[in-house]
Amino acid sequence: MDIVTVGEKKIFYIRGEVTRPGSYFLENELTLLKAISVAGGLTPFANRKEVQLIRSASDGVANDKKVINLKAIEQGKANDIPLLPNDVIIVARRVF
Repeated sequence: MDIVTVGEKKIFYIRGEVTRPGSYFLENELTLLKAISVAGGLTPFANRKEVQLIRSASDGVANDKKVINLKAIEQGKANDIPLLPNDVIIVARRVF
């Protein structure tokens, strides 16, 4: 008799100014930049300097919310951020 164990799939969420917003499986070593690529990339209206990352707090009481300058990551001036299960990425719309 074979026993197959299936672990719970880990996911992240991305919404806002990306081509395909939604929920995606969190693959090994996925970072913020890679996650945006998985979602089809940014729209022309995306604000690269104000990407929000909302992370569930370990105590389950409050969420940790960070505003990330994606442009600095793309230019190598800041480190790309590894994602954790249930992270929510919100790409804001640029104000003209």
